[in-house]
Amino acid sequence: MSDADVARLSDAKRKVFQGEAKALPLLARLSTTDTKQEQTIKLEVKNNTTGIELKQAIHAFLLTGAADKGKLETSVNMWTPEGLPPSQQRLFFMGREVGNEEHMQGAQVSSGCVVQVFIAQGARAGGVGAAAAGGGGGGRGGDR
Repeated sequence: MSDADVARLSDAKRKVFQGEAKALPLLARLSTTDTKQEQTIKLEVKNNTTGIELKQAIHAFLLTGAADKGKLETSVNMWTPEGLPPSQQRLFFMGREVGNEEHMQGAQVSSGCVVQVFIAQGARAGGVGAAAAGGGGGGRGGDR
């Protein structure tokens, strides 16, 4: 495959945001690859947020302890005080990986949806009661 072919595929895969940016409340379900530890957090981003920006928002949310201020689906923030660096996160929506440069609108993420965040092996959860936090698979909310 030539460099031009690779560039064309990359351009075709990358979704370009169009229109006015709107608020996009969503759930991010964090799971270790063996799914032994899961946690769901509520975030509000814009529909023009890219995959890397969402990863950075998740990291900042967990790092600052914002999850301890009532926006957590489970009662314990498993990922403070270390946070969860973007390089250790892989985003999936509706069974497809969301790329770093792809916008939420382009990935068809809509209000109330669940974005599955798989955490690289070696990342560790901390906090009391981490094993008690639960969750399920990613996908659209109950209205779709």
